[in-house]
Amino acid sequence: MKKTVLLLGSLFSSGLFGAALYSEYNTWYYNNGVLYDVAQTSGSQPVLISISQAGFETANLVVSYFSEEACPATGTSSKLAVNGSDVATSYLCVTTDKGRIEHFMVTDAALVNQLVDRLKSDFTVVLQKDIKVWAANFKTPKYGMAPRMSFSAEAPQPGQITTRALSPMKPPAPSTD
Repeated sequence: MKKTVLLLGSLFSSGLFGAALYSEYNTWYYNNGVLYDVAQTSGSQPVLISISQAGFETANLVVSYFSEEACPATGTSSKLAVNGSDVATSYLCVTTDKGRIEHFMVTDAALVNQLVDRLKSDFTVVLQKDIKVWAANFKTPKYGMAPRMSFSAEAPQPGQITTRALSPMKPPAPSTD
């Protein structure tokens, strides 16, 4: 689960919000026992969702998204609203120059597996009262680790989705010191 949080955190902190994000929203992906999806808030901010080890006693859920407010005071109890009920989570908030990135980690396997069953039954799950997680292709996810994303300084037109893959990052040049 730490690897997932680090991956999601690195996506957010790598400038994801410095430019407009176009993505395949509400399309599930599967790789190495983890289901991935990108949903969006009512304010059109991306929400990264991962469900690891669905169907097992070790199932867990990670929800990560950006908001413009500052992180709450340390020790503040932060709950994730799931279908109108507050759920206990492990919570991590990272401050950025434009707001915060929140990570909610649900380790209650029974609850996570209930959510999985709901999505398998083609029902929508609502997080934080305004994030709709669609079942879409949940029963037949695409293979891969994450949706294809592309970035642009220009805002998309309403209804526009761009699915161009990012080019791979080049490793840094070796140091001559």
